[in-house]
Amino acid sequence: MSEWKTTWSYVKRPLATGMPRMAVADHRQTAVIRNNLSGDAVRILLSNAGNKTPVDFDFMELTVSGRTPMNVTLNGSPKIHLDANAECQSDEITVAVKPGEPITISTGVSGSFPVVDSVTNYSQWLNNVTREGRLTYPLIGRKIFSETYGSDDCMWLYGFRGIQVRTDEKTKTVAAFGDSITHMSHWTVPLTEFLYEKYPGTVAVKNCGIGGNRLLRDSSRFLFIKGLFGPAGTDRFESDVFGEGHTDTVLVMEGVNDIAHPVEFKKPGEVPTAEDLIRGFEKLADIAHRRGAKIYLCTILPFGGYKVWNDGLENTRRQVNDWIRTDSCTDGHFDLDPVISEGGKGVRIDGRYHAGDHLHPNAEGGKKIAEYIDGRLNETF
Repeated sequence: MSEWKTTWSYVKRPLATGMPRMAVADHRQTAVIRNNLSGDAVRILLSNAGNKTPVDFDFMELTVSGRTPMNVTLNGSPKIHLDANAECQSDEITVAVKPGEPITISTGVSGSFPVVDSVTNYSQWLNNVTREGRLTYPLIGRKIFSETYGSDDCMWLYGFRGIQVRTDEKTKTVAAFGDSITHMSHWTVPLTEFLYEKYPGTVAVKNCGIGGNRLLRDSSRFLFIKGLFGPAGTDRFESDVFGEGHTDTVLVMEGVNDIAHPVEFKKPGEVPTAEDLIRGFEKLADIAHRRGAKIYLCTILPFGGYKVWNDGLENTRRQVNDWIRTDSCTDGHFDLDPVISEGGKGVRIDGRYHAGDHLHPNAEGGKKIAEYIDGRLNETF
């Protein structure tokens, strides 16, 4: 029996609330996305989430592997109107797709439209986004916005966040859940490439990472910014991982922000104990198992050398990681310290593998993580 399966999906990253927004004007965007499912129809997961302003697309087109573009429609109309804070599915588009065929989505808006939530990543190995038109940034925070969203390293898109294929093949969905280390895609994209090469037509990977996200707490206000890092992982886990249908396997890489943010943003009352974090991970495991999915925890990456690192924070990280290595409430774990740290057991990420801040893996570090996970994930497929 045919079912709708997600072939590509990201959680949209919220921009800060309570401040002026970035906006696009007379704007066109084109996203090229690699598909790994076979089917006879496609639909788009449209999203204007978090925005208090409706958006009208002059057009949205879908092209499969360089064939003739096809209109994406909503309720029969090629001019797609999304109400404020709306998320919905487009009309289905009857088109045959095969594993390995790129799916291109092009959109256009006239006038000015504020961008509140966007899909972002920093890896061009899986999809590529090009843009034409004007970008405007708020005077407050202009440097942050322009350096991030104006950078060639950052690909971002708005108006949609996923693609689904109607297929009668038996497939598995893997969800990567975490913070910026996941949402930046330096490890999720090469892992996706490895899995797609081994399992054409039978596996899809979706990215459920939000930069700055914490396991236990919602995003705190700091400076003029509120809400930038999204709701607590324990609160968003079920909807983000399972909201689009069944997920078979969940890979969790989160916790470093719970440890570091209270120090970085001077919130001493938010410092968690190792036991607090363990209870949070146990909650994720309970949800995943209730949903019929397997769940694997990744050890919290070392961050010695990061601007707020200290021995106390390291002690918390080590206590949590010791529990991850020995716990029995999940289906397994991936111990990343030997893969990415100095000497295989240090408190710092090897200098070859971080992005310059001693916290975020770079593309090479992400590939090392992906190779390690891929080599041990195969037994579950």
